[in-house]
Amino acid sequence: MEGTKTITDATALYILGIDHEGKQDTLRRIVNDYDVNLTFIKPNEYPQIKLMYESNDPFDKTSAQLDWWRVFYQDLPDISFDIAEVLSSIPDTIDSGTPFTLSYGIKNLSEESIEDFRVKYIITDQSNEQYSFFSDQLSLEGDELKFENFTMGEILPEGHYKLTVLLNDEKSPEERTFENNIGIIQFFVKGDKREPILDVKANGDYISENQLLPLSSEFDIAFRTPATKVLLDNPDIFSITLTYPSGKIENIDETQFSFTPSAGLDNNTVFLTFAPLLNEQGKYTLSVKVTDSKKNFSDQEYQVSFNISERSFIAGSSIFPNPISSYAQINVELDGGDLPVDFSIRIFDGAGRIVENISRSEFQNIRTGPITRSHLWEAKDADGQVLPAGNYLFVITGNRTGQTVQVNHKVVIIK
Repeated sequence: MEGTKTITDATALYILGIDHEGKQDTLRRIVNDYDVNLTFIKPNEYPQIKLMYESNDPFDKTSAQLDWWRVFYQDLPDISFDIAEVLSSIPDTIDSGTPFTLSYGIKNLSEESIEDFRVKYIITDQSNEQYSFFSDQLSLEGDELKFENFTMGEILPEGHYKLTVLLNDEKSPEERTFENNIGIIQFFVKGDKREPILDVKANGDYISENQLLPLSSEFDIAFRTPATKVLLDNPDIFSITLTYPSGKIENIDETQFSFTPSAGLDNNTVFLTFAPLLNEQGKYTLSVKVTDSKKNFSDQEYQVSFNISERSFIAGSSIFPNPISSYAQINVELDGGDLPVDFSIRIFDGAGRIVENISRSEFQNIRTGPITRSHLWEAKDADGQVLPAGNYLFVITGNRTGQTVQVNHKVVIIK
């Protein structure tokens, strides 16, 4: 910054930071050396900066005039997932023995090229064991979109899995931000379909070991034996026990479950449904055994442990990418306890106006448990109009048995 200044002039340069809500904070006041390094400003806290020049000459009344000021910067690349491409190729359930394949797009949001970065893939099973895989070295030109594929060829046993995808996991080369570089996909691997088959679910989903379930859980059991010539129509083949956290063991009998006999030998499947009173906090163990005294089929056994908790139902949430250019995936992880009576995501603009309200009915499969529920938001308002660039506030709210839980996220839309 240069200008004409006399001995009676008083000048100052103010560096202001503007946060996600539009509030201005004075970060530095400079009165002598105007060559300033701006790297001390945290972009995640202040996505915008403002310069203010102040000049005063109380004696001669000839304030120093500003000839020019300039801000020089070296831009950095910024890569992100192409959300629309990621969501179009996510399988919810995979048969055991079938290779898991994910196709997705990586977009360079900047005009700066990025070279020699890799992608790390982490598969986490329901016992929290992790398996890591890495891509070849990748490069992207400015504004380039590149498609990548990841195939998990190994046979995964039945259970819940989480695939975490980390772009540029070593954070080398440097980027503007690494907040856009993580994607999480959850899926279930179905076991081998050799007969007979015993399926146990809670609230419509398969149960992973030590899963968190709501108090009002309903369990569904299906048993199928198409190989046998004897029609399944007797509930006596089932032996079901539920062990409570206190050690109490409850035998689930015909007075507590509904039973649907097989409709025919072609499929030969029986169904059983029950909703126990889960009035203790802690770890439960459900054991199911199917036996036939006449040995028309081999005995089948199933056992799983799960947890009941009264914690608030919003366990975690995230929005990526952030900043948003066209699409964003809103992820919400729900805890145990009762299902939310009311669930919504309200989106406010920088002036505090509500521009969109995402209701519970619009969200995919709201249930409690460890599985993340997602919603694809197209950066549009309630009337379907594309929102302008700026700062926005996401307010995720839910009411559970009279207790309101709220989580806020600050989001930036860029064009």
